[in-house]
Amino acid sequence: MKHMYKELFLFKWALLLLFITVVGSVAANLALPMYLSEVINTAIPNGDKVQVVSIGGAMLLFVLLGVVCSVGTGFFASLASVGFGKIVRSKIFRKVQFYSQTEFDGFSTSSLITRTNNDVVQVQTFMNMLLKVCLMAPIMCIGGVVLALAKSATMSMILIISLPVMIAFVLIIARLASPLSRKMQEKLDEINLVTREKLTGIRVARAFGTEQFEEQRFHRVNDEFMLNTIRMNSIMGIMIPGLSLILYATMVALIAFGGYQIINIHTAIPIGDIIAVIQYVMQIMMSVMMLSMIFVMYP
Repeated sequence: MKHMYKELFLFKWALLLLFITVVGSVAANLALPMYLSEVINTAIPNGDKVQVVSIGGAMLLFVLLGVVCSVGTGFFASLASVGFGKIVRSKIFRKVQFYSQTEFDGFSTSSLITRTNNDVVQVQTFMNMLLKVCLMAPIMCIGGVVLALAKSATMSMILIISLPVMIAFVLIIARLASPLSRKMQEKLDEINLVTREKLTGIRVARAFGTEQFEEQRFHRVNDEFMLNTIRMNSIMGIMIPGLSLILYATMVALIAFGGYQIINIHTAIPIGDIIAVIQYVMQIMMSVMMLSMIFVMYP
């Protein structure tokens, strides 16, 4: 991976601008609950229409800032990752030119084609997601924790339970999916090998009447790839519902705890602060969900 990062850092300006747009996007997202809390706690109870309009205008500006920064984040991440893919693909092609016949036999032509095309695209896609998520998620998580604690330290303590559960769930899914992910790439390599041999040797196959054998051979490899992909997608299919369950259970716990404080404790947290804490906790857990995709894609 360190060689890949070395190639990626050739795009320093794109990475710098990416960092700026990510910070701007996160700042805009974190500012909105704060303004919403102020509207609910002060402007609406006091019937201050001017304050409602001014805070609403500020929120609209932050929304526009978030949209612009999100577009910029996608553009600069794509610029760096696609440029990275171009360089790696060119280096692989250049390297292959100097392979000996023994090295060609060791890799096989179909495997080299797969590595040059499919594998580079896989790494390029991973890098694109890595650049966006690994910058955004930690900043969002840290900023959300600080602001949630500032609003209500007691309500934010629910994260002590929900975050470890979410992280443990992601690690279990990643552990189950990793070997299947590697195997799926190997099976795709085998499909390319069988297809290439079939197409390049089609005259020989017809001459010796081995069309049925070649067809069975292809179906066997294709079925193995299909079954492995189904197992992989089945495990991945558990991740989003499982994370959503933890996310909504946390939301219910926050609402129940906030409601209990309002009903039973006279020095209750203002309703605006409760809503702000819920939104910050949701942003924190969404950042963990984004990071979970990186764990699954990494193998």
